[in-house]
Amino acid sequence: MLHWAQDFVRISHVPTITGLTEEEFLVKINTAGERADVRKVLREQSDAKPKVASPGPLVSELKWPDWEPQFTNYLSTIVGMNRIPLSYVIRENDAPNRTGPYANFTEEYIECAPLSGVGYEADRSAVHQSLISFTSGQLSEDWIKSINHFKDGRRGMIALRAHLSGEGNATRGIAEAGRLKETLHYKSERSLKFEKFLTQCQKMYNIDAQHGDAMGEE
Repeated sequence: MLHWAQDFVRISHVPTITGLTEEEFLVKINTAGERADVRKVLREQSDAKPKVASPGPLVSELKWPDWEPQFTNYLSTIVGMNRIPLSYVIRENDAPNRTGPYANFTEEYIECAPLSGVGYEADRSAVHQSLISFTSGQLSEDWIKSINHFKDGRRGMIALRAHLSGEGNATRGIAEAGRLKETLHYKSERSLKFEKFLTQCQKMYNIDAQHGDAMGEE
């Protein structure tokens, strides 16, 4: 029953049995126990996974579109104080996102976990340390240096997004996609490996999707 109650806290809800029959309540208790087993396995795996998922240093603004989702994925492999992946700390929404749909219960935790409390404070400090390790000695370090004393990974990520995902960077991204569109032509396997051609096409479309349909459909 403890796991059932804790699951409510993880999604910013107060435990309640209102509207539940005895059978439905027992099913939820059982489900909560199964989720606890999954979290235990994820916790055990979190020691090894981050090394594989590391996004590497944020060496330049041009790396940001690829680096940001890689960093989010990296944090998703690390389990925080309340058994929630640390990626919840840097989610874009402040309030819980209850609209769904969620891929699984872990994604619901990430979207709805409270951004307050002792556990969150410890988690945002851990995210801060990760940001420091991946920006130290890079130009990107300058954009969070003035707020490092807060030891707040969420605040640091907001600062990076404000600078690197802003209008100026979007303009540079669209320009890069435009350059790819103008220069990318597949002639033969000898002149350009087909796999590389497809990869460059996907990069162009990813930039287009990230910044809206600003490029049009020429």
